[in-house]
Amino acid sequence: MSASQAASFFRVTKKHVKVFEKIDPLNSVVVRGFICRKKGPMGGSLFITHVDGKEVEPQGIYGTPKLAYPYNQQRDFNSEVREFIRFPNATSYCFAEKWNGMNVLFFKYKNAEGRTLVSGKSKGTPFVSDGEFGNFLSMVLREISANPDVLAPLVGDDSIQSVSFELCGKSEPHLVEYSFDLKLQPLFAMDYRGMISPLVTADQLHDFISSDELIEKCRTAQQQDFDKNQQYRIERELDVRYEYEHFKTEGRVLYLLDANGKLIDRTMYKIKPPDIEEVHWQSFGDNMAARVREAIQKIHRNEEKISETTLKEELDMGPKEWSKFGKAVMKLIVSLGAI
Repeated sequence: MSASQAASFFRVTKKHVKVFEKIDPLNSVVVRGFICRKKGPMGGSLFITHVDGKEVEPQGIYGTPKLAYPYNQQRDFNSEVREFIRFPNATSYCFAEKWNGMNVLFFKYKNAEGRTLVSGKSKGTPFVSDGEFGNFLSMVLREISANPDVLAPLVGDDSIQSVSFELCGKSEPHLVEYSFDLKLQPLFAMDYRGMISPLVTADQLHDFISSDELIEKCRTAQQQDFDKNQQYRIERELDVRYEYEHFKTEGRVLYLLDANGKLIDRTMYKIKPPDIEEVHWQSFGDNMAARVREAIQKIHRNEEKISETTLKEELDMGPKEWSKFGKAVMKLIVSLGAI
């Protein structure tokens, strides 16, 4: 019955529901339940049924949704000018920095005695942990210890179930170079219905105009961020390569909000500059190979199996791209010993 309840909460079929039983390293208790394995708005969400062997009232924990591309053809990256979707009518909108690191969602849940516990998870796992691809738990604990107030928005508000952060900095190297060693950058808060409120300042919020005008603002933002990256590379004599610290910014996140300041349809859009967005599908070169290696790490980190399905999803490859480069991708995967 619990698996059916979990599937209902996740709004998926039972084949996308997986049992987990893990030690919560932030509270030293064993937690059992289900995790959603279907990509989309509910991917990585949890349905907790037991804490330390005791049954609890089922608790649904909404995961961090995957960011959406704002284009009609989501994977059409070969076009010079990509056609934007018609954005839904909103009351307001805002752009926020797209931090380049690993997402950590801090969330609340209760044990059988009704005590509230706070823990953290990555997008695809029940709890953040140390592993082959990074000492993420150690970094999270280090940052919480150095900045104990970082979780104040979550702990101090009973209406908030979770707060999403990006763990980033020089200790967690990615495409973008940061001047700081490590930070948990706050992104947004979620209530117990899964409704999302971006953690932005009042001057970042703007009244919704029209879809056409917002599209132009997106294009302007993309060009501005591309210019930042170009200038950064010129100053450091770097080529345009998909490698660590070859970029100044990964772009921005667009939030479309309703009259209550909540995100519409739990959908956020990634507004990336062309150099970050370009996936170089014209040939299977070093840049594409680097993306495949990154995809392998993310899939393993999410405790998923390497397969054509997970690779295509993580690489944002459509049927046309996979038919052209799928064999090369799988050959590289085999050579790396990933499967």
